[in-house]
Amino acid sequence: AQRGPSAVARVKVGFRAALSSVWRNATIRLLLEERKLQLLIPYNAAFGLVNALFGFYVNSKIVADLHGEGAVGAFGVVMQVTALVMAAPLTRLSNLPSLGRKLVMSLGSVAYTVLLVLLLTLTNGPAFESSFLVGFIFFLCGFGNCVWQGCCAAVHSD
Repeated sequence: AQRGPSAVARVKVGFRAALSSVWRNATIRLLLEERKLQLLIPYNAAFGLVNALFGFYVNSKIVADLHGEGAVGAFGVVMQVTALVMAAPLTRLSNLPSLGRKLVMSLGSVAYTVLLVLLLTLTNGPAFESSFLVGFIFFLCGFGNCVWQGCCAAVHSD
C-alpha cells in the first residue's frame, strides 16, 4: 500500500502556499496603494519589451541578416559599454535634489521612445545597413537599460 506524504512534508507544502499567498497579497496591496510604484509599471514594461525585442528582432533580423552574425556581439558591446559609461554621470544627476530622478527617468523614457520610433519607422529598410544607425539604436538601448538598472531600481527600493 502506498503511503501519503509525511506530516513534515504536508507542513512544508502548507507553509509555502501560505507564504506565497501572503507575498502575493502584499504585493498587490502595495501596487494598489503606492502611487510611485504605479508610475513605474510602464517603465518596467518598456524595459522588458525593448530587451525582448532586441533579442528576438534586432539581433536576428537586422544585425545578423544585414551585418553578419559576428556583428551581433560587436553591437552588443556598444549597449553594455554605454550602460557602463553612463552609470556614474546618471547616478550623480539622479542625486540632485528634487529634480534629479525625474530628469533621469525622463531621459531614459526618451531614449526608449526614440529607439522604438526608429525601429517602427525604418522597419528592415536600407537605413539599417548603416552601422552608425544600428550602433545608435544599441546606444539608446544601453542608455535606457542604464536608467532602469540604476535609477528605477533605486526608486523601487525607496
